Amino acid sequence: MEKKMNGQINQSCPIVDLHASWLALNPIHGCINSCKYCFLNKYNIRGIKPNILVEPKAAYELLKASEYYCENFPLCLFTSTDVFATKMNIDYCLELLELFSVNKLKNNIVFITKCFIPKDFIEKVKIYMLNGLKVLFLLSYSGLDKDIEIGVNKENIKANFVNLKANNIPVIHYWRPFLEQNSTDEKINEVLSFVKDYAICSVTIGLKIDGDDQIQLLPMQVRELEDIKASESVWTENAYNKLYLYKGEYPIFKTTSCAIAYAQGENDYCGFYGSNLCVNFNNCPKTQREICKNKNGLLKVDEIKEKINFCLNKFNLKYSYDFILEKRLIKIYGKLNTNQAVFIKLLTNCNVEVFKSEQDYYWNSTNNTKDIFIIKG
Repeated sequence: MEKKMNGQINQSCPIVDLHASWLALNPIHGCINSCKYCFLNKYNIRGIKPNILVEPKAAYELLKASEYYCENFPLCLFTSTDVFATKMNIDYCLELLELFSVNKLKNNIVFITKCFIPKDFIEKVKIYMLNGLKVLFLLSYSGLDKDIEIGVNKENIKANFVNLKANNIPVIHYWRPFLEQNSTDEKINEVLSFVKDYAICSVTIGLKIDGDDQIQLLPMQVRELEDIKASESVWTENAYNKLYLYKGEYPIFKTTSCAIAYAQGENDYCGFYGSNLCVNFNNCPKTQREICKNKNGLLKVDEIKEKINFCLNKFNLKYSYDFILEKRLIKIYGKLNTNQAVFIKLLTNCNVEVFKSEQDYYWNSTNNTKDIFIIKG
């Protein structure tokens, strides 16, 4: 495997981080694709040749040594590139998976991709899964054309759905973002009619506004609105009506963590059970709701408080807090970074309310729909 390392790490894309739904391991920065909505735009690492920052063994050691590591959290590989974009990426990933397998890593391993997954990689993943690794693929298929998802071949993505299902490897359809181009009835039906035969479920996500690159994708008449810039995500009206409010037989989630839990046959691990999104918007099968209901019924105040105290001590935070069992809500009276708040959220499976740190580079997640902006018409 050819390895090129310049040792320069973008501090806004750390090698090990904790995002809203999972741990992220990013030993490779840079993606040859140039999707116009991608959050990598602001770090200037889209549309470039991927760069290896550390060897696979060092990446594994950094992961296990991270203050955010927990074997119960899902682990998403390579969110600062596309793992299948180059042969170098693929070879690196295989070395990493071998380390995971040898060391009996317990985390659910998540891949997100828009690139073709080679069949020999799938065969090796099957072997690792037989040896105990838990692997899940999120296939990003939006229905957008190459003028927005530059460098992406939709036929390759569709082939991934077919090949992974043929090998009994679980697939979640990652459907995002929704712009005018892919929000028509025709485009929505085209995507949905294909994926429901291959995916366990879909996750629908609006456009995350993280700068001018995303704002330029919106209709001219809404680009200057302050509500757009302050929103958690932006949806077109038709996609919102057809998918956010969807109540059909096929499972469609608005929360990635719930889709992962469903795909793995586990309970919600991110504090969404009983929330507005859970009750009114996640199109979740009754069997899954029973799993979450039974697990959440076991929550105990003393155990939750013990975990909260552990986390505050871990991060050397001297804040006071309240825990409201009925709402499964932890109110911490102080400023935390997103990754600290998410660590507490994932460890306790409860909602966490904090003051956001001004230095935080990552967006906060939300448990309600009030921060969604819907573009009318």
